[in-house]
Amino acid sequence: MDESHEISDTEERKFKQAPSPWKNIRAQVFFSFARANRAKGLPQGSYGDMEASAPFSDPEKTGKFEGGFSLCMIVRYLESPVGPYDEILWAPGVFQDPRQDKSVKRYRITRIYVSSLDSIYNGRKNWNIPKTLAKFEFIPSDSQYPPYREIKVSLPDTPEQPFVSLDLQSIPLISRPLFPISTNYVPMNLEIVMPPIPQSESWKENGLVGSDNNEWRSVKVDIAGKTGVIRVGGELGDGISFPKLDWNGLWFWVDDAKMSCKNVGE
Repeated sequence: MDESHEISDTEERKFKQAPSPWKNIRAQVFFSFARANRAKGLPQGSYGDMEASAPFSDPEKTGKFEGGFSLCMIVRYLESPVGPYDEILWAPGVFQDPRQDKSVKRYRITRIYVSSLDSIYNGRKNWNIPKTLAKFEFIPSDSQYPPYREIKVSLPDTPEQPFVSLDLQSIPLISRPLFPISTNYVPMNLEIVMPPIPQSESWKENGLVGSDNNEWRSVKVDIAGKTGVIRVGGELGDGISFPKLDWNGLWFWVDDAKMSCKNVGE
């Protein structure tokens, strides 16, 4: 039996208002990162359809991709201001900020799916994070470390065709989350700078609200907890709905992570 946080209905509705900052978030986090290749540019599938046809993805308007470190992260939010939900995000690396000197480079999330319309609405409204809807399946494992043996992500209209299908395996001695981790002690600037995002004509139904007054957002996400290492295989992305990444191998996971998300200066 799979575990999933249910997708909300898509009828016109009032979204829960959950302004920034978000504090006291609890989650299970699975992530991997790799050195980004500036020369190769962004992999296909790095932008959703709306963002791909908007200034959000135009390097002349919102800054050129400059490499850095790429990050893929899957999160099960157990507690948040909008309730439990699931998430997968792609942050390909650092980008120039055209509002500042060319030497200033900041990280950016370009593709992200969640299982909650309230999360979509508030993530876009609070921080310009281009969230959209997906279906998630977390299939429990016999082991507690990690608690799932398989993770699948698919589009709501094609749940039988997952664009992410990962197999998770425990590794003796190192999969149990014993090693403290905190973004506060990472010796680099992890500030996320998000350009303005476009708005759907149907935002009152799908939550795809756009930025107010073309405003940029500078976002700080903090994660703390204990991490373990697991082996991950399967398919990560299809090059359309999500970048196709050959990232099979060792991933980190954080059990009962404590998280917060806020605009810089809040």
